[in-house]
Amino acid sequence: MPLLYNGYKILDNNIRKRLRVWPAKRAASSILNGSNLLKTSPNIGKPMPDKGDRREFFIAFGAGAYVIRNKLEDENTLIIIRIWHSRKNRPRYGDPKGSDL
Repeated sequence: MPLLYNGYKILDNNIRKRLRVWPAKRAASSILNGSNLLKTSPNIGKPMPDKGDRREFFIAFGAGAYVIRNKLEDENTLIIIRIWHSRKNRPRYGDPKGSDL
């Protein structure tokens, strides 16, 4: 029985190993595309609940989204503070056990 990946026949173990990299490349591409969108529209995304100048921008990916937490330093500088996948188990904003960055 042939082994298929997204409709493509997999011929040997080398190809199987290379296919494991595809999801990571797709994730990196999504994050870079979202980051480029922030360059042109830095005020998109949800403001943080502390009423500060930080925002969270969500990029749909798989069963969740990548979250880019960012801050507009001045009109020419956007700082990306943190990037994570929304399905990752991490402390919520305001949790004393975790960082509020």
